[in-house]
Amino acid sequence: MRSSKMVKHLYLVNISDGVAGIWLLVLSIIGYDKVILSMELTTTTG
Repeated sequence: MRSSKMVKHLYLVNISDGVAGIWLLVLSIIGYDKVILSMELTTTTG
């Protein structure tokens, strides 16, 4: 169970690296604070 969680984490990290440029664009358009709030909401609910 712990290993699968680690793999999932690594998978998410790889995805985040792939879309880093897009996220930077989104951050600049929407605003850093709003994105952080939405991320916190998704992490707590998910």
